[in-house]
Amino acid sequence: MAASLRTPRCRCRSGATWGSWSAWSCFKGNVGPPLLGIGDRSFIAGMLSNEPANLIRWIRFPQSVVPGNAMPNMGVSDQEARDIAAYLYTLR
Repeated sequence: MAASLRTPRCRCRSGATWGSWSAWSCFKGNVGPPLLGIGDRSFIAGMLSNEPANLIRWIRFPQSVVPGNAMPNMGVSDQEARDIAAYLYTLR
């Protein structure tokens, strides 16, 4: 079953703005890949097909997908991950 994504918003349901999600800083420097174009990529984390359920899983539990990778588990809720995924899919 495909994960449902809501229309992107400028705020997560928790009230945290996209800009305040601390992981964004990793994608602006040399730690993570640029997020621009992530919606057009074939794979997430180099191994998951780029589909909503996988992106949500990666956002919530990156260490269970690729143990030891540079992205820590950030304690993102399921709804926040859905909101973030919806936003990321607009970056084409």
